[in-house]
Amino acid sequence: MMRARDLLRCSVICDGEAFGRVEGFLFDDAQWAVRYLRVVPEDGREGGCALIAPAAIGECDAEARELYADLSARQIADSPAMRERSDLPRDEEMALITHFGWPAYWADSPQLKGAASEAGTGGVAQLRSLDALCRCEALAADGQVAGAVADVFLDTTDWAVRYLAIAVEDRDEAMLAPPDWVRSADWNAGELRFGVSSESLLTGPART
Repeated sequence: MMRARDLLRCSVICDGEAFGRVEGFLFDDAQWAVRYLRVVPEDGREGGCALIAPAAIGECDAEARELYADLSARQIADSPAMRERSDLPRDEEMALITHFGWPAYWADSPQLKGAASEAGTGGVAQLRSLDALCRCEALAADGQVAGAVADVFLDTTDWAVRYLAIAVEDRDEAMLAPPDWVRSADWNAGELRFGVSSESLLTGPART
């Protein structure tokens, strides 16, 4: 597993050369999986950043801080430009996956498929940014604020979120909470509501 924040600023290698650097992630909070890496090209691409699906990442070299993409630099350069924003209009997302030939990640999920159908081509994909997640307080089932989300731990084999790292006041270590403990999220209020007690959150596994 790797911290998402440790992957920020990693180089994305295409055709043997650095194409750009990872500046963020977009994930869905239904399956808790990264759907896109937000990459800013080294040459300062006009119009914004590029979005790359994890399926296109072939190798992750944590020591060298490099991610190897199974894409050509030309493929990415010719892809639809994405603005620096946390939401992703569905029509722009469809143009993106059509350009690369990626499968629609929501096709195998009834929950995500229903949301996609409801949104239609004029809607917005239900994706969340790492920045938005790390602005959230962690509320336990008993109503107490256990801490604040500081990071997530990712499994880079399937890019699933394995743990949320909860920063707790007066503790050097972050408490790890699996995402299936999350009962609901209020993104406007910046709150993740967990279905377990504050004691469970505060006595779980810890990680520096």
